[in-house]
Amino acid sequence: MMLSPLAINVLIAFFAKTRASQVILLCTTIAYSAWAFYLLMDAQSSSDGQAGLVLLLTAIVASPVLFIAWIVCLVIEIILRKKMRAQEGEATAKALC
Repeated sequence: MMLSPLAINVLIAFFAKTRASQVILLCTTIAYSAWAFYLLMDAQSSSDGQAGLVLLLTAIVASPVLFIAWIVCLVIEIILRKKMRAQEGEATAKALC
C-alpha cells in the first residue's frame, strides 16, 4: 500500500510524452519518497504499538496531493499534445502548398 503511489507515478511518467509532465511527476516522486522514508524511520524508532498503522495510511494521506499532481500532468499532456498536433497540421498544410 505504501509503495503504490510510487508505482502509479512511474507508470504515468512512462507514458508521459511532455517534459513538463515528467518533471512534475519526478518532483512528486522525490517528495513522496522522502516523506514516506521519514515516516518509515519515525515508525521504526517509535515504541508505540500502533506505529505500523502509519505505514498503512501513508498512501491514503498523500492521495489528495498526488491526485492534484496527476490531474495537472493529464491537463498538461492534453494541452501540449493538441498544440503539437496543430503545429504538425500547419506544417503539413505548408508542405502541400
